[in-house]
Amino acid sequence: MDLTDNEKVKCASYCLMDDARIWWEEIELSRDIMNTDEFNNFHQGNLSVTEAVKRFNQLARLCPHMVPNEQERLRRMIGMLKSEIAVIVDSGTAPPTTTAECVKCALRAEYHLNKQKESQTRQNEVPKNNNNNQNRGNFRNQGKSQGGQWNNNKRKGNFSNQRNHNNRQGGGQPAKQVRNIPPCSKCGKLHLGECRMGTNLCYGCGHEGHLFKDCPNKNYQPFQQRQQRNPLAQLHSMHAALDGPHISQG
Repeated sequence: MDLTDNEKVKCASYCLMDDARIWWEEIELSRDIMNTDEFNNFHQGNLSVTEAVKRFNQLARLCPHMVPNEQERLRRMIGMLKSEIAVIVDSGTAPPTTTAECVKCALRAEYHLNKQKESQTRQNEVPKNNNNNQNRGNFRNQGKSQGGQWNNNKRKGNFSNQRNHNNRQGGGQPAKQVRNIPPCSKCGKLHLGECRMGTNLCYGCGHEGHLFKDCPNKNYQPFQQRQQRNPLAQLHSMHAALDGPHISQG
């Protein structure tokens, strides 16, 4: 005779006697209590409708006393579904009257809710992509702005270096610097300091008694160095050498 595993267990339990029989009855009682507690607290949770209905039917077979008729079975099935699915199933114009109808309504509700969530997810992803593109655009613009500023600073630096270079070159050209000196109102020459025209002072050393061309100090090395370091003084001395014979110095 072919028997299922459950049937074999039942047949074997009838052969138990005395203490073994008492032990088996306690095992069955504790198992029934656990199944009853699980059935009372069972909810769909993260399970799909198909998975939840499968487990519900298993518990209903283990606890037949808790679902004595179709109405009680239907009530418990709707109660174990997710709240958003249970509301759709139980609040329609034609609520289900059997567990089979309840399963069909629950599957349709689950399908539409999943579609709605997918659509909402796609809509939320669009602004994120736009924000990322905007951030990349701002970064590129910032890079261009910094690059332009660097080029401007570079051009300014080149201009400043060129100007300094020109100034250094102009240091050896006293004629360019003299252009900015106004003519002397007394002698009409270009020079700085007090005009010595009409005095007996040497245009070179500033002493009396001789002209610049006869100045005994004109070959004096420190004086020549001062003349070389001061282009304006050198130019003044040149004018003095040219005009010296025409100036009375005593």
